Amino acid sequence: MRRFVLILGVTLLCVSPTQSQTTLDGDSLAYRSTGASCPDKAWRLDENGFVGTYIHVATATEVSFTLRASKSSSEPNTPLVGLRAADFATNWPVTAMGGNYSSHTQTWTLPAGTYCIRVENSNDRPSGGPRAVNVRDLAVTGATVLNTATNAHALAAADTYIEHFRKGPATLTVMGDMRPLPNAPVRIRLKRHAFNFGTAVAGVGFDSRRPSWLTGSGADDVNYRNFVIGNFNAVVPENAGKWPSNERTRGDIRLDFLDGLMDFAAHNNMRVRMHGVLWQLSSPRWVKALQDTALRGGSQAERDAAKADLRAAISQRIQYFVRDRARRYYELDVINEGVHSPVHYKIFGTQGVADIYNEIKAAVLAAGATTRLVTNEFDILQSSDENHDPYANWYRKHVEELRAAGGAVDGIGIQYYAVDRGPAEARNPHSPSRIAQVFHNLATANLPLSLSEFGVQDVGAPAPERAAEILADTVRLCFGHEKMTTFINWGFWSSRMWSVAPAGALMDGDWNLTPAGRVWQQLMGVRNWDIPNLPTWTTDVSLATDAQGRVNFIGFYGDYEVIWGQQRGEFTLTQGTTHYTVAVSSCPLSSGDGERRRRAGGGGA
Repeated sequence: MRRFVLILGVTLLCVSPTQSQTTLDGDSLAYRSTGASCPDKAWRLDENGFVGTYIHVATATEVSFTLRASKSSSEPNTPLVGLRAADFATNWPVTAMGGNYSSHTQTWTLPAGTYCIRVENSNDRPSGGPRAVNVRDLAVTGATVLNTATNAHALAAADTYIEHFRKGPATLTVMGDMRPLPNAPVRIRLKRHAFNFGTAVAGVGFDSRRPSWLTGSGADDVNYRNFVIGNFNAVVPENAGKWPSNERTRGDIRLDFLDGLMDFAAHNNMRVRMHGVLWQLSSPRWVKALQDTALRGGSQAERDAAKADLRAAISQRIQYFVRDRARRYYELDVINEGVHSPVHYKIFGTQGVADIYNEIKAAVLAAGATTRLVTNEFDILQSSDENHDPYANWYRKHVEELRAAGGAVDGIGIQYYAVDRGPAEARNPHSPSRIAQVFHNLATANLPLSLSEFGVQDVGAPAPERAAEILADTVRLCFGHEKMTTFINWGFWSSRMWSVAPAGALMDGDWNLTPAGRVWQQLMGVRNWDIPNLPTWTTDVSLATDAQGRVNFIGFYGDYEVIWGQQRGEFTLTQGTTHYTVAVSSCPLSSGDGERRRRAGGGGA
């Protein structure tokens, strides 16, 4: 029986010397997202997807990969086959046919840790069908191959990515009075991660007479507001961005709460993810009436008229919801759960839905914004197995079909309402390995990914400590994947969040921090609760500049504050840029930062 020790997610094994070569047949690789085995033990990726395995390197070293691949003898085009390890990626044209495989070798110097190695078929889908790639085998030299798809390996690979690719080196020149400050003691503190760590926030917004947590003075309102400020760098309206909250009666448009929420976010240095333009299950009654007539009207003329009227109403919503406000959103759900609730596809068809995406994209550009337009779906990470699709290929295909129709899809939103255990009908309890394989498969679309909604269902009454573990696993897997940009808790206070998934609440009804809340705060650097084997993702260092006013450090990517005595400066650490110059001066804290530090006790969320 193989034994292992798990320390901060890194699997340590008794292995042979790392310079030996291990060769795996394509059909023996631990991950195979789509396709079938060939008689010669190759694996045929007959549509977009990947095959892959895990490797481990004990110290930074060169690792070589040799891949043999071919295309179908009937394929007139030249597909590409890709190879990826974390942020290292390359691809090659595949010209060899059938059993005459071509060989491709790539060598990378990998930092110490565990990696998922992906061999990808990520070619466009032409009208005649996908371009298939046959992966005969993969040879690895310089690393230990861990060819099993285990939870431990998935989490170890995530931790490796976080350690080496979510942070980077910086040389900072600190300026004061237009000159470098030599031998000066400075504090360099992460104020806001580049990654979005957020929460959905309550409030429907239609009735402006209702007091809200944004402005309320009651204990619950104050506690709610303070927790949002102190623990997150992004917010998304749970209900306030939905059509019934904005236009319950046609033409009566009310956005006071939504605008107030965005003002609050801006004041407190938070980003806004918007949810969302359209959702069948949350449409005003007048919209549902138009939809019903468009689908089931008594005559074709009646159906056509309702369809045209509905489309005009959507255009009007795009104007006030996107054109007038897109500069305040970094990401926007276009059609929420369009596969599970496909009324818009039934009325307008895939091409018509693609046209809606494109109209919204035009509105974003007209607003001078860069808002990402994303799909958003559930049953991706925990229920796809019910349809014998553990890699969620159904969702990848949905995105591909939209893009093939010309739709301006900029990202993929993934909901996850985890189930720990329970009756058979619950199916698919939480599995880090399955989450990783779905992330890797969706990544072949080469679009940003967002964990747009997270919660833990109360099926089986999971213990609070187990809910905290599920949260920790999922956040690690998200922050530890190169395509992931966002993690959104779907609420945090058990008294004001979706009743189906309250088990992962960060605060209980009496405003006591739960085990999940302590996990969140330790990961975010809000407070160290001394939870064993759980890291803290923040940067807060005190250093002295050299004679030229420079300091060197390694930090998480994001927005920073540089403090020298009573003087401050700011800069943003970004991947690929290592040299920065910051001028410090006597100036107040940036908007909202003082409140964040006072209410949260500091931290880097």
